[in-house]
Amino acid sequence: MSRSYGALLDQDPHVPKQLGVVTNPLVPLPWPRDRVHNVTVQLGSLTKIQYLILGNEILSGTTSRISVNSSMVSLMNSYLNTMKSILAFHQEKDATRSESKQSMATIGLANVPFYHSLERFPLVTTRKISYEQTFAELRAFLLGYETQEEFESVGCTFWKPWAKADGSFGPIYGSQWVGWQPSIRSGKLETVNQLQYVLDCLRDRPTDRRMVVSAWRPDETHLMALPPCHLMFVVTPYAGQLNLSWIQRSCDWPVGVPHNIASYALLAHLLAKWSGLRPGSISALFCDAHIYKNQIPVVEQQILRKPKELPTIEIRQSETDFHDWEVKVVGYDYHPHLEYKVTV
Repeated sequence: MSRSYGALLDQDPHVPKQLGVVTNPLVPLPWPRDRVHNVTVQLGSLTKIQYLILGNEILSGTTSRISVNSSMVSLMNSYLNTMKSILAFHQEKDATRSESKQSMATIGLANVPFYHSLERFPLVTTRKISYEQTFAELRAFLLGYETQEEFESVGCTFWKPWAKADGSFGPIYGSQWVGWQPSIRSGKLETVNQLQYVLDCLRDRPTDRRMVVSAWRPDETHLMALPPCHLMFVVTPYAGQLNLSWIQRSCDWPVGVPHNIASYALLAHLLAKWSGLRPGSISALFCDAHIYKNQIPVVEQQILRKPKELPTIEIRQSETDFHDWEVKVVGYDYHPHLEYKVTV
């Protein structure tokens, strides 16, 4: 019987030269131990390894590439395969920013690649995603907001647990995107609007390879309620299409990642519409893709659900004001809500 567990193993992603023992102290191996099984493991979106496994011993493995047009590249296959792979092939890690290591303990994988073609909008369907909150958060980022009051003014309430006593979040995400403060060494006095640079490039010089927006400011992370998890994105037009990629240092796979994917997909659509390009693809490198141990029981429910067809979106956007936009999600069909715990 063939089973797909998807994502990245801790070995060479192209030629698995070191075949060893699969260990999992938390979750029983999802196949009987008394006979050989054919297990297909998808490495991110574009590579897969086929294993012969007896019990927990890997007998052999062969590698092949997946066509970009293959159905295996879809959001739900990639997302759920990674979730299953974290359960089956994970490493454990204790918390580094909380005294309560038990509540912060995770299982995870390193450097998981992700790819999605924007023909359909990537909203996870195996549970309901509150995309209205996601879109409101993106609007707050694009406007450079820094306070709970500002976020809630555009409809985003899920940042409240991270607010400081005065209701501020510090210079997070959008504050850096549109208001990067000059350093003494730069010799400049004016703030840098990284987002505006990208908007100007897309209309005036779309072949520019410097359309990079960074939220990671090492000298200001101590001022932030939460240092950025997704710390940089890059816009790359090619062949009339706009492509966007980002790097994410910390990735709460069940709770945060679905919102991150939807947010950057919407941003890619907005930038494409602004520039007159077609939406192409989004891609990401998830550096620490993890599941908190207290989320495992709910994850085990979610991976049993059959994915539904992805929705589409309709966007109205001003030609002269990038921030004047409205979006409508069409055909979002999803499984019932699942209650995940969020670690603050």
